[in-house]
Amino acid sequence: MKPPQLEVIFDQPEAFALKFEQSQDGARIAREQTQLEADRNESDRRQLDLNQAPKTSGKMKKPIDPPRPDSTPADETQTPETSMARLFGETIYTYTRAQALLDGVQVEVPRATTREAGVSYPVFLTRAVWDNYVQVPEGVTGQDEAGRLWDLIWMLRFAIAKSPGGERLPVELYVRNDNRAAKLIQLLAICGAMDFDDPNPAITVMLPDED
Repeated sequence: MKPPQLEVIFDQPEAFALKFEQSQDGARIAREQTQLEADRNESDRRQLDLNQAPKTSGKMKKPIDPPRPDSTPADETQTPETSMARLFGETIYTYTRAQALLDGVQVEVPRATTREAGVSYPVFLTRAVWDNYVQVPEGVTGQDEAGRLWDLIWMLRFAIAKSPGGERLPVELYVRNDNRAAKLIQLLAICGAMDFDDPNPAITVMLPDED
């Protein structure tokens, strides 16, 4: 025989439905209570973390942006020297044109000569150019330094006139270093700064392999 209480429940469908709904409500309430308890525990944990955190003044500090590679401090004036230093770092050693002139590595052409030839920039010759094509070789007749220098500067001016532009310019001229026929030589003229501390333009004439 079935237990009486089961017979009563199944004989009254509405009572079974009510009991089922009550059991569902109980499970839902239990879940809600469990979730509420979990939320309360999480809130208590966060409050404890805040209480244990170091005290601050309450003012937020503005983050400091790292300097950009191309930025210049407000108190630093942008100059060619500072630009080079920021780009390549500290200079280890610099050999200036002034030092080259003192050491005899370069020779300055008189400004009167360059102006007369129509070259407005200062012109410097390397020692090799001067010794080989300006200084008169021993035993050579019909030559002098002034004339040979003029020929070189005049052909430099001619090369500049026919050049389309640029910082590097080939220069060709005939030079007689013996008592026979003159020979065609090739030189290289480079236009750049006068010196490290002087950005004004100047021309340096050198042998092609001296570049």
